[in-house]
Amino acid sequence: MIYSGGLAPAFRRCLTCGTVTDVSTTLFIFGQLSDLDIEWMAHRGRRKRIPAGEVIIHRGVACDFLFVIFRGRFSVTIDSPEAVSHMRIGDVAGEMSLIQATLPGATVTAVEESVVFSLPKPLLLEKLETDDGFAARFYRGMAMLLSDRLATKNRVLTRIKRASSSDRQIWQVEDDVMKEKEPAAEAELDMEVLERLHLAGDRFRRLQESSSSLD
Repeated sequence: MIYSGGLAPAFRRCLTCGTVTDVSTTLFIFGQLSDLDIEWMAHRGRRKRIPAGEVIIHRGVACDFLFVIFRGRFSVTIDSPEAVSHMRIGDVAGEMSLIQATLPGATVTAVEESVVFSLPKPLLLEKLETDDGFAARFYRGMAMLLSDRLATKNRVLTRIKRASSSDRQIWQVEDDVMKEKEPAAEAELDMEVLERLHLAGDRFRRLQESSSSLD
């Protein structure tokens, strides 16, 4: 059965603040995790306020936390101050070191005052090693997320090659591509995925509400 209603509006009603540009991060990861998984994360991570200009991940420097963005916006830079992309509410940062043993390939900086949920990676890695069910759900969500990201980057590269104006920044092209994904996703969304979408939004909100604060 195909659902033709509004994907993005429905998802945004599930969240308590901010604007979601790409719902896939939260859908793929939080949609796979169980309520008990979220409870475990909430009791072991912390909510933290990040002032504008603060770096949460440095390129080439090991990062000891997995970050989930609760509010605000972050720039992603590599070799220059120009952002190659932006991260917003629901996005996850620092997850690649859980997949491959490499140092971060980019710097993540708060563009405005933001709020993140930080989960110590040693605790998360221990959970992944000792809880097979949690590991299966988490890695399935990560696999779906990374597959979607690769497909999105391919669209961005194709658009850049076709762009007639050379002064377009990469992140602007990426934003255009992300906006185009929403109607396509709405047209292909079946009821099972829609239900998981609402569950993901509910679990994301629950993590926001139940996590402790460092402020």
